[in-house]
Amino acid sequence: TLEQNPDKISQYLEEKDLIVCGFNHLEEFRKLVPEPPVDAVGVLLNTDLRIMNEIMQLPPNTRIGLTCESQRSTESWCKNIFLSRVSTLTKIHAGLDNPSGLQEMLDQCDLIYASKYVYERIRKLAKPDKKVMEVDISIDPASIDLIRERLRNK
Repeated sequence: TLEQNPDKISQYLEEKDLIVCGFNHLEEFRKLVPEPPVDAVGVLLNTDLRIMNEIMQLPPNTRIGLTCESQRSTESWCKNIFLSRVSTLTKIHAGLDNPSGLQEMLDQCDLIYASKYVYERIRKLAKPDKKVMEVDISIDPASIDLIRERLRNK
């Protein structure tokens, strides 16, 4: 990641035409690189509405796990799908880079929502009695149009 090699960031970015990241990471990027050598654009990510509605219908006190590549991405993803506002569920967020939190989630939650980026790995780690649901996170079509527009204007 960029944080691990701050001295190489400018060199790395100079070779790029456009920096694209989720809106939830754009502020972090700006703090890390206050004056990027290329344009940076934030995109919206869509989460599967079927899954969001399923989560909203779960009985109170249901223990659910949510996971993505990193702890930070997992927490950002959960904020983006408004799960922080759902107070009737017990939620455990754990990224793959958080082994102890991940193990706690796998042990304590019977229902685990994993982003498409980690689904296969989580499914293999989870015990057979756990239900692991794949959540598709895709870039919003308007964001794709914005990326194309920015690249055309280069």
